[in-house]
Amino acid sequence: MCWPSPRCACCALCHQNPTCASLSFSPATGECRLHSTVAGYDTLTPDNSWKYFVMPGRSQHHQFCRQDSDCLVKGDFCRGRVCTNQTAVTCRVIYQTFGAADRFGNYISPMFGWLNNTGVLLACRMGSKDEGYTRIFRSYGGKAFDRETMFQYNSELTEDVQHSMLYLADHLRHAGTEDTYQLKVHPELYSGYFYAVIDFQVPRAEPVLSDVPRPGVGSLQTSSNFLRFRWTMTMPYVPAASYLSVELYVDVPAR
Repeated sequence: MCWPSPRCACCALCHQNPTCASLSFSPATGECRLHSTVAGYDTLTPDNSWKYFVMPGRSQHHQFCRQDSDCLVKGDFCRGRVCTNQTAVTCRVIYQTFGAADRFGNYISPMFGWLNNTGVLLACRMGSKDEGYTRIFRSYGGKAFDRETMFQYNSELTEDVQHSMLYLADHLRHAGTEDTYQLKVHPELYSGYFYAVIDFQVPRAEPVLSDVPRPGVGSLQTSSNFLRFRWTMTMPYVPAASYLSVELYVDVPAR
């Protein structure tokens, strides 16, 4: 969709050119660029100073789209705003299958996903060390979650607010086909005295959430060492300390 001038003028130029498949527009400078193809995660250069638009019915496999009718390849649908035959679009799919890799930086990047036959905004860790983890839970500043509220904080993806996608946790788990999936828990004390990453594998058949502590073999990584240990944990994890921040990530390898 095009908005009033000068962006609208840029869109009009693309409409008038039969070879134009997409366009880039800079609100700051008014510069307009027409493209003969549609980009995908593997070809788009991230730049917040530009806006990118695609023309209807021009998108090939794994290129950006707005709706199903934009996809030219038989069997593709517009899922997570990409033409694909994937039944689920997770952060790992975006990182690996769609070719985004670490082009969008190492920190949380809001990405368009597809879970439970619905479009959803994902919080993704896309760095070379994380390779497409989906954040499904964040408690900031000791916010008290209970069984009702922990499923409600799912609309914000900024670093300073609560966030929960626990209602989609099992849909994310079922998106993979390997025998196990991977969970990372990031507990952090704001005083700066402690920060660690608990990283462990979970059998695919076991749900993310559980009322019963489950034994497992995990690895604890701190700033100075890396230890492997046996432990038990109950999910969901609800922090009690007012100064504790917890983030939970799920890694589901792409099919």
